[in-house]
Amino acid sequence: MFYKKGTKVNPLDYNFFHNSWIFIDGNDPKQVDWLKEDQLDGNKLILINGSPIKLSEQLEMPVFFDQLGVITTKLNINAVPAIVTRSKDKLKIEEICLDC
Repeated sequence: MFYKKGTKVNPLDYNFFHNSWIFIDGNDPKQVDWLKEDQLDGNKLILINGSPIKLSEQLEMPVFFDQLGVITTKLNINAVPAIVTRSKDKLKIEEICLDC
């Protein structure tokens, strides 16, 4: 699609964002255990640290890596684990405290 210069467009109006994105530190066993408990169904897993290949084999699912922190910086995620979901035409970002 093309728009006139200056037109404001929300990609969420056109993109089907059905899954949640879960950001974790793959080197933190506590976060990996939390993930395994009940966070895997249909969600996209994105590592900020650790080996995506190793975790992908362990979980038997695709694992993505936020290289150079591009996605976490863009979404202003300051702590992991974090869950990103769609809420109508906005993204909802939830940073989870496992020690609380």
